[in-house]
Amino acid sequence: MMQRMMLSLTALALGLGCSGSHPGGAVPAPAPSASAAKAPAKPPASAKPAAAAPSASPIEGALPDMAPPALVDRVDCGLGMTCTMSHLVPDEMLRGLSARGAMVVWEETIAGDAEVRFPADTGIELVGLVIDGGVTVLPQEKELVEKPMGQRWMGFRAPGGGVGLAPLKGKRARLVLAMAVVQADTSLAKHVEQWDKDKASFTWTERQKRIDIIDFNTKDDLAWGKGAYHARIGWEASKYRFGTSGGKGPKQWEVDDQPALVMSLLRFSKDAGVAEHIHEKERECLAILEGAGKLVLKTGGGPEEKAIDIEPGITACIPAGMRHTWKPAGTSPFFAVQVYSPRGPEQRFKKLSGKAP
Repeated sequence: MMQRMMLSLTALALGLGCSGSHPGGAVPAPAPSASAAKAPAKPPASAKPAAAAPSASPIEGALPDMAPPALVDRVDCGLGMTCTMSHLVPDEMLRGLSARGAMVVWEETIAGDAEVRFPADTGIELVGLVIDGGVTVLPQEKELVEKPMGQRWMGFRAPGGGVGLAPLKGKRARLVLAMAVVQADTSLAKHVEQWDKDKASFTWTERQKRIDIIDFNTKDDLAWGKGAYHARIGWEASKYRFGTSGGKGPKQWEVDDQPALVMSLLRFSKDAGVAEHIHEKERECLAILEGAGKLVLKTGGGPEEKAIDIEPGITACIPAGMRHTWKPAGTSPFFAVQVYSPRGPEQRFKKLSGKAP
């Protein structure tokens, strides 16, 4: 694989993604970082879903029509390059991978004539969201058609990986990508280590689940708090028939599809805070595209807190079992890509909006 340029700074705060540069080879040991702090061994009972702040003002739920600023964790696939993930994730994201738990989130920028390729692996799930330009998803199976995503806020889900990503019309494209392991009790770092030792045991020759394309522009705007809070949920659990040749071949099977991670879009008014709550089994990552404030984490079993300054470009990840709250700065609306692994907590948005089944 050709060496890629890493356009990133290291985020040195509890729960924040950290990045570095690594030329390849074995997965390096993580550098000591506050992000490696552990959640309480015995987390308290889950708090009720966060309700709206009493003084929060309403905001339109429409998605922004402007490209967001770059994320700190950003990797560039440059002109004329074919960027192959020899370690499943970009080499630049390997440093500190053990502190990231079951998933990792980063921005991928792809030059007009470049292509990013992810190998087939039964142990991972890959999702992505277009934040600028357009992208074509290229399944590795020749009999499957290419899947274009021609506008901002369109996304894809590829269980088992095995896809390439190329810009549309030869123009530079940007995506927020997330990868998680299928087994929630296994860290992504451990899986990458196993992959490096024995790729053959994970590589598939026949795709078991379909590739999905979704347009967040057309997803339900789940609003609550008199319009101060808005969420759009990506992929849901589903059951369907699938098979060879993208579901059209002679061999068919039933699929009970339970996503390993779910991507959603959040848009809150500038003064809309989120009350303290906890996700006992799910890790949460937020790629901040707009807004500022403090993410307050309870770092121990008692009242100890750590407040992290949040601004556009930061990727903040919250370990399972850690209490946290959002305190806005009140200067601009909040807009973020939210990812949970495993899925589940995003369903509370339906309850809050009154649209739960």
